[in-house]
Amino acid sequence: AVAGLAGLLVLAGAIAAGARARAREAATLKVLGATRAQILVAYVIEYGAVGLIAGAAGVLFGFAAAWPVVVKVFEASWSVDWSGVLVLLAGATGLATLGGLIAASLALSQRPAPVLRGD
Repeated sequence: AVAGLAGLLVLAGAIAAGARARAREAATLKVLGATRAQILVAYVIEYGAVGLIAGAAGVLFGFAAAWPVVVKVFEASWSVDWSGVLVLLAGATGLATLGGLIAASLALSQRPAPVLRGD
């Protein structure tokens, strides 16, 4: 539970840190003719992929850390709960996608001219 909360905080911090860059990117895409839907789809794909990769990395690092303890220390047989892995990957992907949608919505709510003049 603590690791999950820490992961959520890191995700929220990363999304917040990139908010200004996202606003500038969305403004540039708007000026170039992209529709709101196209920009949202791009953000969903991007953040979904980031969530999937982060979830997969977490699973791999978790396996790497748990295997020696289970096999060498406890001398037990190693088994993987694949349904739990799928739930974790889906959750990480879903949370990252949701964060991306929130970031995109905030970026798209700003008018392009003031955002682009601000830099």
